[in-house]
Amino acid sequence: MRRLVVCLLASFIVSAGILSFQQKAAGQTKFSDVDQSDWAYDEIQYLVGKGVIDGYPDGTFRPNATLKREQAVKMVGAALGYGGKKRDTKFPDVNPDNYASGYIHFGVEQGYIHGYPDGTFRPKRKMQRDEMAWLISGAFSLKNMSESLWYSDMNPKMNSYEAVNKVTTAGINVGYPDGTFRPNSNITRREFAVMVARAMDDKFKVTPSPLQGMKIVVDAGHGGWDPGAQAVDGTYEKKLNLQFSRKLQNDLENLGADVLMTRSSDQYVSLAQRTNFANSHNADLFLSIHHNWNDDNTADGVSLHYSSYRPELDQKGVVVTFNRDYWKNHDGPAYKWVKELTDTQQFVYLKDGERRKAYYSCESCRVAWAFDNTPSRAAVLSGKLARAVDDSLTTSRIDIFKAPRDHNLRVTRHTNMTSVLIELGFLSNPDELRLLENQDVQARRAQRLANAIETFYENH
Repeated sequence: MRRLVVCLLASFIVSAGILSFQQKAAGQTKFSDVDQSDWAYDEIQYLVGKGVIDGYPDGTFRPNATLKREQAVKMVGAALGYGGKKRDTKFPDVNPDNYASGYIHFGVEQGYIHGYPDGTFRPKRKMQRDEMAWLISGAFSLKNMSESLWYSDMNPKMNSYEAVNKVTTAGINVGYPDGTFRPNSNITRREFAVMVARAMDDKFKVTPSPLQGMKIVVDAGHGGWDPGAQAVDGTYEKKLNLQFSRKLQNDLENLGADVLMTRSSDQYVSLAQRTNFANSHNADLFLSIHHNWNDDNTADGVSLHYSSYRPELDQKGVVVTFNRDYWKNHDGPAYKWVKELTDTQQFVYLKDGERRKAYYSCESCRVAWAFDNTPSRAAVLSGKLARAVDDSLTTSRIDIFKAPRDHNLRVTRHTNMTSVLIELGFLSNPDELRLLENQDVQARRAQRLANAIETFYENH
């Protein structure tokens, strides 16, 4: 009986010890102010498990508090495996009893801490984002750099440019959605913890969106005294074009793109001004937003247009034809293109060795079309993009009207970058109009389009 009691007591003690250990371990991996909804939860828990951070005595981590230089150095030193024994340092403003003194000395020995020109370290000073880049790139021996950075507030002449380039290339920091890095802004404890976790383990690293820093012109069609088509309920196309364009602008900016609008209000902008705007800003992508109209009020669906013919980019292989669908299979006669007369809206071409003219915009005459049999890269990408994103604009009640087509539209043929004109649906169809005017439907389609564009550039 005594033996049984002793065994039971021993078992209780062991069980209690295990439970105590588990509770302690659980306490070490959870802060009262960091829950699973926190965007940095996984990274913070990872650092706790690695013994890199232990928080404050009250059980908090204080993720929103601004990081101090001594805290940053302690975190990095712990990540590199240094025990952190307190000791003297070369800095007169670092007391040997400072909890970070050993980590500071370790950083000096390893060559990633140098202090300020006046010989101080300033341990209590708030940590800036450019200092974060210096510290992490040095401590983790980052070497690789990209040819250029997309940050609008960074340039190669800045002292921190190389360090920022290294942490960006390594997938440790990719800046803000507006295309900035904000080098002089302070960094929080949460943000720095994430940077350290990314430096330690590749699973936390981030790949910047391919749209990061890309200059995209969003062109809301019509405007001002040019209303565009008028819907069956009296709504003008120009209004819906701008509504959708603003939503698309926001979604593209959230993916890191630098979005420029040809118009942001109800103003008239000529076609020439729109193309000149995109070309003068050296845009990477031009998206012109429109809505369609048809005398048949049952016509419905999305259509996208691009141009293989880009006279400012490439004139080799350009032909003039009277077959609108020539681009599909190259059927019918085609003649060597000579030039375009924009004032009279005519193409000049050669037939039987003689120069002839044909209108490319005319309601009462036979219309000519220009196509490029050896299109430029921008033209090729335009066609590929149009075909890649058209499905993103469909819904359960909005389908494809026509497959993307090669079309001689002014804004797609006279822009020098990847360019697509999008007809979102028919204002002449009462059922489709209700969807086109619905703000939630607009928002969903704009988001899907932005995501489809991002996916396209991930592969091109």
